[in-house]
Amino acid sequence: MAVCEGSSLVTLGIGEDEPARLGSYDPFGAVGHVHGAVWMLRSGRGLLAVDPADGTALWSVEADRKMVTDPLPYVDALLVGDANGGLRKVGPDGRTVEGCSLPGRRLDALAAAGDGGLFFAAKGTFGCFALAP
Repeated sequence: MAVCEGSSLVTLGIGEDEPARLGSYDPFGAVGHVHGAVWMLRSGRGLLAVDPADGTALWSVEADRKMVTDPLPYVDALLVGDANGGLRKVGPDGRTVEGCSLPGRRLDALAAAGDGGLFFAAKGTFGCFALAP
C-alpha cells in the first residue's frame, strides 16, 4: 500500500507489473490495514475504511475531536484515541463498541505493547496499561 500526494491510495502486489490504484480520497494523514480493510485517518477528524480489492467505502467514523494518528488493531476491533484523552474500541463495522478516557490527559500517541498492553504518550508523560478483552 502506498499513499500518493496525500490523497490517492495504491496497492503494490507481489509479482504485479503495475500498482492498482484504489482511488482518490479527501486528504488523509495515516493509513493502515486491519481485519480485511484499509483504514485512513482523514485530516485527524475521522476514519474511513475501504475494501482493498476495489477501494469502495466499507464504513466511516466521524469524530468531534482530533484523533491520534495511529489506531491499533485489538482482538476483533480497532482502538482509536483522541487528543482529549479519550479511547474507543471501534468494531469491524465502524461502530463504537466501548470507550473510556484517561483523566486529565491530552493523548498524543498510542502504540501496542508486546504483552497485550498499550503504551500511550500524553502531555508531559507516557505510560502503559493492560487491556482485557
